[in-house]
Amino acid sequence: MHINSLSLRNFRNYSELDFAPSQGLNIIIGENAQGKTNLIESIFLCGFGRSHRTTDDSDMVQYKKGGAAVLLKVSDRYDNTQSISVKLYPSQPKQIFIDGMRPHRLGELMGCLHVVLFSPESLQLVKGSPSERRRFLDMGISQLGRAYFYKLQQYNTALRQRNALLKSPEMLKDPAHLDMWDSVLAKSGAYIASARKRYVERIRPYIFEIYSSLCDDKEIFSVEYISGIACNSDSADELEEAFLSRLHESRDDDIRRGYTGLGAHKDDLTFKTNAQDTKSFASQGQQRSAALAMKLSEISLIESISGEKPVVLLDDVFSELDESRCDALLRSVEDCQCFITCAKESLAEMINADFTLFHCEEGHIEQIS
Repeated sequence: MHINSLSLRNFRNYSELDFAPSQGLNIIIGENAQGKTNLIESIFLCGFGRSHRTTDDSDMVQYKKGGAAVLLKVSDRYDNTQSISVKLYPSQPKQIFIDGMRPHRLGELMGCLHVVLFSPESLQLVKGSPSERRRFLDMGISQLGRAYFYKLQQYNTALRQRNALLKSPEMLKDPAHLDMWDSVLAKSGAYIASARKRYVERIRPYIFEIYSSLCDDKEIFSVEYISGIACNSDSADELEEAFLSRLHESRDDDIRRGYTGLGAHKDDLTFKTNAQDTKSFASQGQQRSAALAMKLSEISLIESISGEKPVVLLDDVFSELDESRCDALLRSVEDCQCFITCAKESLAEMINADFTLFHCEEGHIEQIS
């Protein structure tokens, strides 16, 4: 899978850009605040229908402009071409188009453009909050199965409604109002938990292999999925039954707290390096190796399931990694279309591979070599 062209209009600091990347390694250099990360954001937006930097779509519209547009054309390994466009407005919902047609649901966008993003924030995957790790799971699974994306939407809607009801005066009069949302939450939550567990099982061998190569087979790294439903069954029906039962058991506590205290929104991943908790006991270098292995493993898993190599976005990560990890990173992406941003040309010169070099300045991109 590769991007043929990318056009931006009034997107962040890009008034007008028509960008034709190479199918291999694309390096974009430039000083800070010139638009390198904005370019990465626009590609991510076409893959997921949302920004990785903001929850407010109006942030992506250039100041004092009535709207912004992103148009991307992507081809698969059979040279079938598809267009993805996103229109953004300051005060109304964004509009997404696939081959010029508006999809009925946002989930139809999932899988049209497989994207793997690695940025300095990705290093928080190991030592950051559980929400970072749930996001890792949700984005990875959604790219490979739209049904999961829809179940996640259903679960989050039910969770918001249940939490709102827990705070309402009418619920105190009749707790049975929770029954409907308990049922929806249990069914969608069981599906999510089952899918997350299967995903971790499938990606685990790739994580182990990549981490071993980063440390020259001197360390053992492991990943475990911790379910917020607290049920070890692989059966979705048994998970649903267990979750529903626990929701009923914890109802009084939830009413007292004013929110739902258990469920898929409490899921987490735990990491161990040489049988010790990576977050608490590993060195910074080990934590970075772990985060890098987690992200790079997505490339192999996406290819194994979809048959397509993803587009890889590496946003200002070379300044955060030492030479050996940079080399491992480049080896992992050598057969993918990859976009690398960095502040200095000297960092680009460290890359021992064929690449196309671009310079970014004040919302303009020019090919150098």
